[in-house]
This record gives sequence, structure tokens and C-alpha cells, in this order.
Amino acid sequence: MVIGLDVSSSVIGVSIFNEDKSLYKLFYVDLHKKENLYEKKNTFKKHIEPYKGLITECFIEEPLLNTGISRSRKTTVTLIQFNGMISDCIYNELAVIPVHISVYNVRKIFFPEYVSYKKVKGETKSTLSLPLGVNKKELVWRKVTSMEPNFQWIYNKKGKLCTENFDMSDAYAVGYAGFTLDKTNLDE
Repeated sequence: MVIGLDVSSSVIGVSIFNEDKSLYKLFYVDLHKKENLYEKKNTFKKHIEPYKGLITECFIEEPLLNTGISRSRKTTVTLIQFNGMISDCIYNELAVIPVHISVYNVRKIFFPEYVSYKKVKGETKSTLSLPLGVNKKELVWRKVTSMEPNFQWIYNKKGKLCTENFDMSDAYAVGYAGFTLDKTNLDE
């Protein structure tokens, strides 16, 4: 089985796929009420313990560092620290070395319809061009919804889609990308 993770310090999206690439489980781990990163890591650990011996590969989305979004250095450092703690947890609990994939590479694999190719100095380069003005999280969610039409998404009391769905759909995209990722060329 393959596990894909979208890690943040408030919610972790988790996708688990069978070896035939079919979805086994898609869920999230709510960390909002935990006071520190260590409690958050232990909460996550409890959710993955049942998969010991079953998971053979793990793919984790790298934290965004220079998004243009006003994010403090402290927040960026916290995200990097927690991503490392979750990676260590995967290694220690599941005996799997996680592969970290950039958001850009995940989306290039997940959205081949938005990838263009051109020759530069005799070498073929690929470029991802998602539609301008489109909410990228919602775009990922819509594609996952089309790929998994029977999955029951979470809505609030007013019938609005809960934000945890985006964490789960991002985790799905990460796990999906892991199946086709060229692990020798991760920095492209």
C-alpha cells in the first residue's frame, strides 16, 4: 500500500492506495486542539499505527516556502519542523523512508492536461500552467471528486464544503503522483 500525506500543523490529509492504484482510504487527522507539535505528532502516530507492515511507500508534499503569501518566518519554520517530525514518525512507525514531492511536481503529475512541452537547447522541458484565477485547492478537489465519485465528502451544517476536504484531496493528489513519479528527477 502507498500512503500520501498533506501535512500542516492543524490538519493532516491522508490517502492510502492499494498496489493496483485504487483508493483504500481517504481521511484527515484533526490537530487543532493539540497544544504542541509533539502532541500533534503523537495524535498522527495513533492514526497510522494500524497500517504497520502494510505501507510500502510514503509520499509527503513538501511545505511551500515562498508562496508570495504573507507568512511569518516562525510559521514557515514550524511547518518545516513538523513536516520533519511527521517524516520521522513514518520512518519509525512504518519502516518506510518518505519521499518528499513539491506541490509543483504533484500538480504536474496530477494535471497532465495543463502541462505543455517545449524544446530548450535540445532538451524537452515541461511546464505546468493551471488556469489563472482558479482556486487551486478547489481544482484539485474537483478532479479527485471526478476520480472518486462515491467518496462521501464532509459538509458543515449550512451545506458548505468543509476545508478538511481540501487537505484530503491534496493528500490524494500526492499519493496518486507517487505512483508515477520519476524518483530520479525530483528537482525539475
